[in-house]
Amino acid sequence: HTRCLSDWSSDVCSSDLHLQDQFNKIAKELDVNISLDGIPVRSSISCRDENGNDSLLIKSLFCQEAIQRGILFGRGYVMLCYSHSQKDIEKTLEVCEKSMKKVKTAIETESVAKSLKGKVMKPVLTF
Repeated sequence: HTRCLSDWSSDVCSSDLHLQDQFNKIAKELDVNISLDGIPVRSSISCRDENGNDSLLIKSLFCQEAIQRGILFGRGYVMLCYSHSQKDIEKTLEVCEKSMKKVKTAIETESVAKSLKGKVMKPVLTF
């Protein structure tokens, strides 16, 4: 894979490429401005508002919905490792689709802030 970092990580890289490609395909099909960007094995979730600006509010809601379904995403990077199986990745994609649908509904009904049960994520450290 040309997007992979090295041969030693090819299995993990393949899995992450699949996750990125399918995640972004789902987001496009649902017409939500959420994407999984970056290099394999160190990607991050981007959530943008209707003006194309990064939105921690939307990202917070997406992560809340994923966590409620058993997948933990945080503010930072999404890092796959060798122990993540294809079954884990498929479950993650299923959860992401359900979470994106919830976000889409919240955006359409202008209830993103109301739908969030906790606090909005805050930037901790950026480079």
